[in-house]
Amino acid sequence: MQHIVYYVSGHGFGHLTRSLAIIELLLQHRNDLSIRMKCSSAHAAFAERYLQERNLTVQIQLFESNFDIVVDPVKVCVDFPSTINNLKMWIKELPARGLRECEHVEGKTALILSDIVPEAFVVAARLGIPAIGISNFTWYEICKEYVPAKYLAILKEMYQKATTFLEFPLSTGDHMPVSNRTPVGMISRPINENKVKEIRKRYKKEDRPLLLFSIGGALELECQALSSGIDWLYTRGVCLPSKDNTFPIPDDESDIQNYVAACDAVVTKFGWSTLAEAMIAQKPVFLIKANGGWAEENLIMPEIKTLNCIRSIVPAELYSFSPDIVSQQIQQMSEFYKSIGERYRYSPEDIIRQLTPYLPVSNMII
Repeated sequence: MQHIVYYVSGHGFGHLTRSLAIIELLLQHRNDLSIRMKCSSAHAAFAERYLQERNLTVQIQLFESNFDIVVDPVKVCVDFPSTINNLKMWIKELPARGLRECEHVEGKTALILSDIVPEAFVVAARLGIPAIGISNFTWYEICKEYVPAKYLAILKEMYQKATTFLEFPLSTGDHMPVSNRTPVGMISRPINENKVKEIRKRYKKEDRPLLLFSIGGALELECQALSSGIDWLYTRGVCLPSKDNTFPIPDDESDIQNYVAACDAVVTKFGWSTLAEAMIAQKPVFLIKANGGWAEENLIMPEIKTLNCIRSIVPAELYSFSPDIVSQQIQQMSEFYKSIGERYRYSPEDIIRQLTPYLPVSNMII
């Protein structure tokens, strides 16, 4: 049987969660598909649990493709000298890593998908099969201002081997080194409305805003006590004092999108998947602007500024959140969703339509 190999970047959990959403979508569309997901050891346990909970059969193979982003936990900003040194070493090794990876991909592979592992495109070119990039950015433009041209040339050559590139909203756009891009809409793991109702019943009080506070799993942010007139759900990475209005979401919870949909608004750093989950659920976002952050945020900020459902804040503003003002801002930002463009909506059919011509021929007997 021919199969699909899906490469997932080891940076953060956003690449993983949106890739799982697409894998789930593909298997709902074609339950005869054989999919092998290549991801980091840090991602494998989460992916395996998520897929088992949904009775989805996917073979998970370990594959490490990442450089270490070194973060100063006190200043909550990137340690650029250390990170850039790691980045250069990673890029320098990419071509050889791609060629070695060819030895681990079987000849029966019909299609390679990548978010946004550069080595995947080397493998596909060597095997003579299609390779589709799926992301809102590539590492080329993210690294452009930090490394010399000789390193960028390596990334550019690898990404330009892509057959096509499906470009999510909130993207780096023309900064990408690929011209054969096809815009697609938003994707996230499906929202379970029954779970959403259970969460709201447990945590939502009629006269108080309920906010979700998440900064992803790669950072840690220690906060002082926040407004007592607001109830806070928070994920791993956020450290809040234990109060009667703060509620940690269990670390092993694999469906944060249900908590996003249950809240009145989301407080988060820049991260595509959390923003997508909030926008799909039509929730206002208070976006914490990074101090000395990575280039992705800076390149995408012009697009974010056109969306009145997202308001940028600095970390210090969290401590001045007033329940009345926050409620008013939530109401104002929510109005924007009534006229938001189709590109910023949940678009599974759009993504399936773009992928279908490249899928292996069906083995199902009609």
